[in-house]
Amino acid sequence: MRARTCLSALALLLTTAASAQTIRAQPPGRQATALPRIAAPHGRPALFVDGAPFLVLGAQANNSSNHASVLPQVWQTVEQLGANTLEMPVA
Repeated sequence: MRARTCLSALALLLTTAASAQTIRAQPPGRQATALPRIAAPHGRPALFVDGAPFLVLGAQANNSSNHASVLPQVWQTVEQLGANTLEMPVA
């Protein structure tokens, strides 16, 4: 149950962060993309990105991993894990 709560909180955080990144002026002739959202079309909440369900395959970096000299190793590890989401502290 705790994992489900954490996942829901992470999805909400990602939705909020993605919304902040998505809301910007679009060049002429280009349609704005839909904001990520959490919906329950079949009775189960799911995160939707670009209109499709998005499965978060997340990785978490250590507190000291946000330094520029360590980032190449972080990106390599995230890629090896096959993660599509990275949680990293901001200092």
